[in-house]
Amino acid sequence: MRKEFDLKMWVCVSNNVDAKDVIADMLELLKKERPRLEKLEALQGPLKNVVMSKRFLLVLDDVWKDEEERDKSKWENVLAPLASGGFGSKILVTTRTQTQTDSVALLFSKVIKKKEIVKLEGLEEDECLQLLNSHAFASVENPPDDHKKLRAIAGEIVKAFRISIGSKSHWWCFEF
Repeated sequence: MRKEFDLKMWVCVSNNVDAKDVIADMLELLKKERPRLEKLEALQGPLKNVVMSKRFLLVLDDVWKDEEERDKSKWENVLAPLASGGFGSKILVTTRTQTQTDSVALLFSKVIKKKEIVKLEGLEEDECLQLLNSHAFASVENPPDDHKKLRAIAGEIVKAFRISIGSKSHWWCFEF
């Protein structure tokens, strides 16, 4: 993934979308400093410059849909500076519920005006456990038996996590 994208951003959105906050969050991730700018246009310019001709991955986590026209306008403001990004840039959008998933995907497809939208399925429990274990025990060579208890705890974490988000996560990928 490091080689695929020049820039990577992960922004938690939640239900109160504020274009200025989302852009400020992106800039903070990219520049390692929170911008002190107040106006939307003043934030959009630096974001456009940072992503210009660079291939980026943007994860917009926990997006909710509110009122269609108001949301569309907000997302147009957020996404407009990203149009200067490099070919093959991707935006990954997560939602909490299946009912939100389809309406958010439709909203984003209107804003981005792209026909290629890919719905990504969530990982199965064993895949989640394998992923967690590969990170949790990455530096351990030939883990000794005392890690059995930790692996059991990892299994419980995965089960609890999958129950809290449902059996499938709701993800959409948009090519920008």
